[in-house]
Amino acid sequence: MRVCFAHIITILLLVPLWGSAQFIDDNIEQKDLSTKRFVLKTDPTLFLQGPIPGTGEYRVSSELAIGSKSSIQLGGSFVGKDLISLLSGVLSDSSNVKAYRLTGYRFQFTYKYYPFGHYKNAPEGFFVGPHFSISQVYFHIKNTALKYSNYTITYANAALIFGYQFAIGDTFVIELFQGLGYRDNRLMNDYTGKEEKLNYDPEVTPIPGDLKIYFGANFGFMF
Repeated sequence: MRVCFAHIITILLLVPLWGSAQFIDDNIEQKDLSTKRFVLKTDPTLFLQGPIPGTGEYRVSSELAIGSKSSIQLGGSFVGKDLISLLSGVLSDSSNVKAYRLTGYRFQFTYKYYPFGHYKNAPEGFFVGPHFSISQVYFHIKNTALKYSNYTITYANAALIFGYQFAIGDTFVIELFQGLGYRDNRLMNDYTGKEEKLNYDPEVTPIPGDLKIYFGANFGFMF
């Protein structure tokens, strides 16, 4: 099934704006409603290496304060070749660079609770909350027999994250976070239909078992 990533990401960005009319907490004082409560952000380091090995993730996340101490955050990503591989493909005719193709997506949802929030501008300060993520990538790889093999990798994660969001002036936001949770990483051979779990492969996922560990950062703008 083909997915129009531009349409999906646009919807993800607009949902929080619609939600603002439905869920804004009655405890927010009227003077606070005119402050900047919407944030767009990304993590440019993922352009070089996404969560799935061999990929780059091009993500936009949107966060909206829906209460005096809470917000919702939605993220949409296009997953493809990392930035270095893309540049190598433009600048080089090497068959090694062009021997594979990949495309995919990632969707994320986070509910963030700010116990000390006051929202002078965007949601800021210490936060904690549940986080859910699913990503899928389709690999199209040329083998030595000049034929192609197709694989699908799916990552599904659920975690409790915590961190701190800094509001710098009236424009910039920096978010740092970490967390622990559950993961289910799977590889499907599209030719044979065989599926296997990746959680125990030390070359792909060095942390054994179903434990998911998050460390991350986002950079963005408030509106």
